[in-house]
Amino acid sequence: MPDADEVSLLRRRLEREIARRESAEKLAETRTRDLFMVNEELRAQLVAVSQVQERLERDALTDPLTGAVNRRGLFRWLEEQLQVGNTIAVAYVDLVGFKLVNDTFSHAAGDFVLNVMVQRFRESAGDEAMVSRMGGDEFVIAIRRELLPNGNVEALSDQLLATAEAPIAWENRMVRAGVRCGTALSEPGDTPDSLLVRADHELSVRQRGQE
Repeated sequence: MPDADEVSLLRRRLEREIARRESAEKLAETRTRDLFMVNEELRAQLVAVSQVQERLERDALTDPLTGAVNRRGLFRWLEEQLQVGNTIAVAYVDLVGFKLVNDTFSHAAGDFVLNVMVQRFRESAGDEAMVSRMGGDEFVIAIRRELLPNGNVEALSDQLLATAEAPIAWENRMVRAGVRCGTALSEPGDTPDSLLVRADHELSVRQRGQE
């Protein structure tokens, strides 16, 4: 049977072991808590970076003046739609009298007209349509044929013309800017370029016919 000194020594050893383990547990808890906080901070940073990336990608595909899709965004959308075999109707739109608006009123008035027209195109073509500003006063509205009334591409043109003709109020004055429109339907083997070339050609033909 152990004597009192041996029991006392064993007790001290056990107490030190318990203290060591408790200290290790506290350290582990602290490290776990710190690691959790670091992970939370990293997750927050990842969310912030992802949001910045999404905004940059969105801005790269958007016209900064009107908020419409830009040429790059339109071509990306058309490529995606054509690759999966969707038939796409496009309307190539040119504003009539836009230069006169700029010269008579101001460039600010012209910018306002562009924004109003984009809004009208969106309302006319519907939420599923892709409204794109190609530059200057040229726009392209693209939509899957199945979403058009009776699949008729001319219906898209008629809708756009009817919506765009209304005068626009600018600083207590009425501004007018009409539109010309050329349309085309995608065909097998089309690329975004070939489709838009046909629509632009149709626009040019109609323009010559109105001169």
